[in-house]
Amino acid sequence: MSIKDLIFGNNNKQSDFKEEDIVTLHDAMMAEYGWIPLEEFKNLPIPTLFLLINKIRERHEREEKQMNKGRKR
Repeated sequence: MSIKDLIFGNNNKQSDFKEEDIVTLHDAMMAEYGWIPLEEFKNLPIPTLFLLINKIRERHEREEKQMNKGRKR
């Protein structure tokens, strides 16, 4: 399932995603990886998006640990 399917899909269930959530996710991906056209972003599979978000989080946590290590010295 893609973001586009989740938001604009023809299922009767209301999506928990709000428009500002998509903008926030798109902004985070662009800040990390550079320009991503909105249509391309909307077609990303949801599992891929969450894997990318987890990788970003892991990298930031590693960087934070490294910075804290340097401050303790």
